[in-house]
Amino acid sequence: MLVEIGIVLGLFVIARLTIDTKVERLTTSVALVVSALAIIDLTVSGITQRSLTDRISRLVRSTPESKPDAALPAAAPTALPAGVTVTRAPGGSIQTPLGYGIVVAKDSTLQREWIAVHDASVPIQFDGTPGVITTFTRGGEYSNGEYRYQAKFVLRASADVRAVQVRFLTFDVWGSHIQTLSYEEVADVAAGTAKEVTGQWRLFSENDAEKFYASIAYVSRARLKDGRAIAAKDDPVIEEARKFSAKFTAQDLEPGSRPPQAAAGK
Repeated sequence: MLVEIGIVLGLFVIARLTIDTKVERLTTSVALVVSALAIIDLTVSGITQRSLTDRISRLVRSTPESKPDAALPAAAPTALPAGVTVTRAPGGSIQTPLGYGIVVAKDSTLQREWIAVHDASVPIQFDGTPGVITTFTRGGEYSNGEYRYQAKFVLRASADVRAVQVRFLTFDVWGSHIQTLSYEEVADVAAGTAKEVTGQWRLFSENDAEKFYASIAYVSRARLKDGRAIAAKDDPVIEEARKFSAKFTAQDLEPGSRPPQAAAGK
């Protein structure tokens, strides 16, 4: 395009400088022809460029925008079955005093977690949110003493109950399920009354006492005055347990061979 413009300007300059009228006319004619060609070229180029630009614009508009991957929505918590509620409470310091100024986990400020799953289909339930602590009992002359899990709780009956089973799932500071503690009370509890209970279970080492962090409590089953045995729903308990340990299964609800039955302290 710049070449054509240069030619036109050159021809006009020659036409002005030449003396010969014929040459001047010829030069002017050539300049006009070149100018016409240049104008045509400009027009065609402009149309072509606009067409190309329009095509590119339409193509861009028709192409879906590239957007960053949207974050997946957070999984909604599973709704609890009717009649099931979950409560939480602080479980106190993770430390275990041994006496004489000796404390297990003395440099830790961790606070334990207590969780309780209440299933109203079982007509005897916790009053509040109980949980497990660790204690140490000094022995006599021939014993160094022993570590224990301990849970104090109140059971309130909405029907006449003849026996009840309570379980506490224990977890360590890393979220691993340690064991399932079971407490059984074979005693009459009349509808509308409450019973205070203290359960204790032996611990096998100072390390177990030191790393114990959280417990999940639930009334697993009850036998009524009319002879019916009613069991709590497992799924809500398993769901809570999996918030600590993803590998938790229904089998883990059962007390294993390791934890002994509770030694009741009423």
